[in-house]
Amino acid sequence: MTTERYGYFVLDGSIVAPVPMCSRFGDDANGDGGVGGWQLLTDEQRTAYDWYPCDVVNESYDSRHQVRTGPLNTFDKVAQRITCTYTLTEIPIDVIKAQADKQLAEYRLTIEEGGAQMPGGGIVLTSRADQAQLNSVYSTLKTGLVSTIDWKSPMGWISATLADVEPLARISAIHVQSCFSAERRASQRYQAAQTMEELLAINIIADFHAFLDELKAAAYPPATTPVDPEPDASA
Repeated sequence: MTTERYGYFVLDGSIVAPVPMCSRFGDDANGDGGVGGWQLLTDEQRTAYDWYPCDVVNESYDSRHQVRTGPLNTFDKVAQRITCTYTLTEIPIDVIKAQADKQLAEYRLTIEEGGAQMPGGGIVLTSRADQAQLNSVYSTLKTGLVSTIDWKSPMGWISATLADVEPLARISAIHVQSCFSAERRASQRYQAAQTMEELLAINIIADFHAFLDELKAAAYPPATTPVDPEPDASA
C-alpha cells in the first residue's frame, strides 16, 4: 500500500521531499538506468532505492497572513518514514495593513488614470499628463487670459471656449477626487480592524469600488421627471 507523498535520499545524504508518486524513478541525464512501473512497487520494495513514505507537517498555509519556510526533512529509521516539516510564521497585522495600503494606492492610480466616463457617453482621458493639460486649458480660459483656445483634444484639434471645457474639467475632477476619497475610506476601514479575523473579512479592493460607486452616484444623481400638477377639481 502506498501513500501520496514521498521523499528520497541523494548521494550527499540529504533528503528530497516531499515529492509526488511517479511512474519511473532514477533516470539519468540520458533517460537510462531508471526503474519503470515505480508506482506499482510496494513501499518496502522502494526502500532499496532509499525512497520512503513522507509525512508533511504544515504544508497548507494562508499566504494572506502567514509565511511558510522550509521544509526541514528528518528520517525515522525505525518507522522507515520521512517527516517533512514546514515552519509557519504569522505576519504582523501592521505589516499586512501597510502592504494592503500600498497595493490599494497602486490600484487607485490605475483606476484614476483609466479615464472618466461621461454621463452621456464617451470618455475623458485622465492620465496624469491628460489631467495636467486639461487643468491648464481650463485655468487659462477661466482666468480670462484668452476667450478661445486651440486645444489638441483626444478627438483632434478644436477651438474651445470656457463653456466647452468646463464640463470636461468637472468630470475629470470628480473622477479623480472620487478615486482618492474612495481610497481613503477603504483604507480607513481596513486600518480600523483590530484583529486578524476582522482584517481577513475585509476586501479592500471591493470596498474601494463600493465607495467609488457611491461617490459617483452622489455626484451624478439621476434626473427626475417633472410631475404634472393634479387638475383642480373645482374647475
